[in-house]
Amino acid sequence: MLTKNLNVTFSMVWVIVLSNVIAVGVSFLFLQQLARLTYIKGTLLVPFLLVLLALGAYTAHNSLADIILMLLAGAVGVAAIRWNWPRSPLLLALVLGDTAERYLFLSNSLYGWSWLGRPIVLTLAAVTLLGVFGPPLRRRLRRRSGVDHSGPPAVGATHAG
Repeated sequence: MLTKNLNVTFSMVWVIVLSNVIAVGVSFLFLQQLARLTYIKGTLLVPFLLVLLALGAYTAHNSLADIILMLLAGAVGVAAIRWNWPRSPLLLALVLGDTAERYLFLSNSLYGWSWLGRPIVLTLAAVTLLGVFGPPLRRRLRRRSGVDHSGPPAVGATHAG
């Protein structure tokens, strides 16, 4: 389509650009009303959103299993909030997991297990290990030396720099 119908392709791109500009303009017109939506109580908003989410999940494949999966994902999210687990790694895994798995199999089929010895892989592994084990190791070394800087400074303490 890019080589044969270039005018159609550029027309589609410009329609998207123009529609985004119009949408931003309309959003600015209704900014005050949209900001008031943040004051709606959760007890009123959650049932409405659950109906919309269930409708969207069901229409994806016309399957009740999609609604059950949506509810399970919501339960995992609520549990993560209750137990103070970060949700960012979970979302990152959901977004990048498929791509990471695909390229893992691709690397394994091209190089066998020798890809683990490549310099970029070793560098990424070292940085990851340093990020995971560095802070606890540093805390342990500070405790051994008798100086612990992990807490807040004392009231009235000054920092000599």
